[in-house]
Amino acid sequence: TVQLGRDINALTGNIGFGLTTVQAGATLNILGANEAPGRPVIADLSNLGNVNITGPDACGEGNFRNVGSWNNASTVTLTDSKFTFNNPTTFTANAGTILVNDGATLNAKIAMPATQTLQLNGDGKCSAFGQPEGALEYGAAVTIASPIQIQSDTLMTANGAGPTVFSGVLSGSSTLKLDNYAGTATRSGTATFSNAGNTFTGDLIIDSTSLLDSHPLAFDESNVIMEGSAYIQNTQTMTFKSLASDSPNTNITTWGVPIILTDNGVTTFAGRIVNSAAGFNTVTLDGSGEELILTNPTAVNSGYRAVNGAKFSFTGGQGVGKIDVESGSTFTFGRTTSGYVNTGPVNMTGNSTLEVRAITPSSTGFFIAYGGLNVTGGYKVDLPDPMVAGTYNIMQAWTGTGPGQIPTIGVNNTGLTPTFSWSGQFLRVTLA
Repeated sequence: TVQLGRDINALTGNIGFGLTTVQAGATLNILGANEAPGRPVIADLSNLGNVNITGPDACGEGNFRNVGSWNNASTVTLTDSKFTFNNPTTFTANAGTILVNDGATLNAKIAMPATQTLQLNGDGKCSAFGQPEGALEYGAAVTIASPIQIQSDTLMTANGAGPTVFSGVLSGSSTLKLDNYAGTATRSGTATFSNAGNTFTGDLIIDSTSLLDSHPLAFDESNVIMEGSAYIQNTQTMTFKSLASDSPNTNITTWGVPIILTDNGVTTFAGRIVNSAAGFNTVTLDGSGEELILTNPTAVNSGYRAVNGAKFSFTGGQGVGKIDVESGSTFTFGRTTSGYVNTGPVNMTGNSTLEVRAITPSSTGFFIAYGGLNVTGGYKVDLPDPMVAGTYNIMQAWTGTGPGQIPTIGVNNTGLTPTFSWSGQFLRVTLA
């Protein structure tokens, strides 16, 4: 074992501008409290044994970097330190591992090869300003081909415009959070996960950074939570288990393809979901017990499809573009305000349901189907809330096959007897 550096609280010297070789069975410990941007403690490294890079448990200290080539055929471990790859760094073809412990950061803003596996843990080293820097810091317009193993709840931060492409396999079952380096609500940085073989099953949190044009199955086993000004844009169908957002500043844009939710449960989405063109379903929800509650549906090109007993809830706002309700599924509107379905129709097939919520005991939700109401195989209306007697307009359908077709009553919690009728373009319910 060789130790470079007196202790973790002192500055570290350097070995020099030559090749440092750590043979199998040997250990090189590098210690120090170096401040940013990091001291070049080694030049060319050939590691066949173990290299441990350790800094103090103090913000803004413990920064290291290399100078030249990197031949890691074993394990390099980062503890309470930040290691930055000098650009350029030449990597050899030998396979090795870089273990980033909780409290350490790997600054990988250069292209990384598939031979170097990254094992990530924790929120990373804290900067001199007390900001967590992420277990992995990225941000250059490069490809990181390294397999990434998420071993515990992990933060990755975007520090730069990118786009950074992660082409290696992403694996693990703990939570992965993507954030920007500054930790502000202003969105910055982009990440693309392009590998079809990802086995990651943990939650994915996206906070004020962008996930762009990733593989359709990159996060098909993940619950996706968007925060701050998070942004998702995709030209390929993406599959998530669930989708949620509590921020009206979150955005999703798809380009003629849907996001498919396979195990959504009940979630609320407060942001904007936009399709690049009218007439396409932006989100498909598949399966009973699944509900997506839209609290800010202000994008007229967004289309929603509920199949096999799923439910879309429209609490209010300006409007959405298109609704398909199939195979016993439900479209809910009301609760807070009225709204409209703009560019596309509302299509009801397979004895599906319109659930009409009460805004007050004397007012119901109401929506306008500018694209028309089309009904195949009948439809039901649920009235799940207590109401007072009276006649209420619950929908206006400008065109389609639905106007004139009388729905049957499904759930009725009004305490009164409903009767449905059409008056021109208006579907009404009379409670008596």
